[in-house]
Amino acid sequence: MPCGINVTNHDVYYNITWDDGTVITVRGVQGQSSGWTAEHGDSGALVFTVSGSTTRQARGIMSAGGGGTVYWTEAPDILNSWNLHLNPHV
Repeated sequence: MPCGINVTNHDVYYNITWDDGTVITVRGVQGQSSGWTAEHGDSGALVFTVSGSTTRQARGIMSAGGGGTVYWTEAPDILNSWNLHLNPHV
């Protein structure tokens, strides 16, 4: 699990190439780390923040990355694309 990722761009567009050669443009967030961040096959992994000893917040899902750079799609963008909303009163 990579740690210490710093957000470097909150609104970045990047291309993802599927195995069949299809290229899609995705809107997301870019992060940087001085260490390892992601490898092929990590797409779809949960991205979350940790604050304090007990607080965790889902941010979105991993879309692309390698080396010290990672890209993810924020949870609200994913939900909005399907016209879904979280119920904060549950």
